[in-house]
Amino acid sequence: MTAFLTGSAAVAMAQSGPPTRPVDPDRPARLIAAAPGALRYQWYRNGLPIPGANGVAHTTVEPGTYTVVAFNGPDACASDPSDPVVLTGPTGPRQQGTDMSISKSADARQLLGGQNISYLLTVTNNGPATATGIIVTDALPAALSFDRLQPPAKGTATYQPGRHQVIWEIPILPARESATLTILAKAAKTGTIENTATVTASQPDSVPANNRATHLLQVMPLFIPTAFTANGDGHNDRFRIIGLERYPDNELTVFNRWGNVVFTQKNYQQRWDAQGQEVGTYVYILRVRDAAGEWHLFKGNITVLR
Repeated sequence: MTAFLTGSAAVAMAQSGPPTRPVDPDRPARLIAAAPGALRYQWYRNGLPIPGANGVAHTTVEPGTYTVVAFNGPDACASDPSDPVVLTGPTGPRQQGTDMSISKSADARQLLGGQNISYLLTVTNNGPATATGIIVTDALPAALSFDRLQPPAKGTATYQPGRHQVIWEIPILPARESATLTILAKAAKTGTIENTATVTASQPDSVPANNRATHLLQVMPLFIPTAFTANGDGHNDRFRIIGLERYPDNELTVFNRWGNVVFTQKNYQQRWDAQGQEVGTYVYILRVRDAAGEWHLFKGNITVLR
C-alpha cells in the first residue's frame, strides 16, 4: 500500500526519494491511501500514530514524514506501512496576525513661520493577536526643526539627528489597546509641510493600508513680533506684522490684560503704536483670508516697551 498527495503533489512522486511538498497553515495537504476499501486506516507522522486519523484520507498543515497502515480482512490484519510522504514547512504553532494602525494629528492646521507645532501619534492594535516588536518611524521633513519629545507612556522614543527622524519602539501592545507619542517641532519654512509616520510589528498585518499616516500643515508667510518699543524714536515703535501685505483682507484686534479692546482695525495699516496705553503685555487676535477665501486666525501676546 502507498500514500500520495492529491493535485499538484502528484508531480513529486516522480522524483527520486519520498515525494515532498511545502505546507503551511494557508496551504493544507490532503494525503490519500492508494488502496481504498480497507476496514480502517492508521496515519503516522514521524513514526508516531496520529490520534483520530483513521480514514482513507488525512488533511494536515503540520510538516513531517507521513505513512499509513491499512487494516483488512476479518482479523483486521495490518498491512505494511506505505511509502513515506514528506511535508516541509515551518514548525510549531501558526503565528497569529494582527492589524496595526497609526494616526497623526496636530494642534494646528496652519502656523506662522517660526512657530511651534505639537504632533500627536496614536498607534492602535486592532487585534486579534497581541502585537510585539512594534516600531514607529516618523521621518521629519526639512521644513520642520525638531524641538523635543514628550516621554511616551509605553515604549521608548528617540530622535536621530543624522536622519532627522523619530524612532518609537513598543515591546508589546495587547489587542484593542493604543499608545501615544507627542513630538514637538518648529516650522522652519513657509508653505505646505507634509509629515508621514509609519508603524510595523513582528506579526503579519492583515490591513497594511492603515500602517501609515500623513499630516499636512500650512505655514503662512507671516511674522508677528512678540514686542515693540513704543517710544516714538522712529525705530520699532509700531506693531508691524511682516508679510501682511499678502493678505489685504484682514482684521486685527488688541486686548489689554483686563480683556478690554484697546485697538481694532480691518485691513490693518501697521500703525498701532500703543499711544495712551501702559507698558505691559497685550493679547492680539489676527484674522486673515487667503487667496482661496479661507479665513485663518492667529492669537498671541505682544509686549509694549518704552
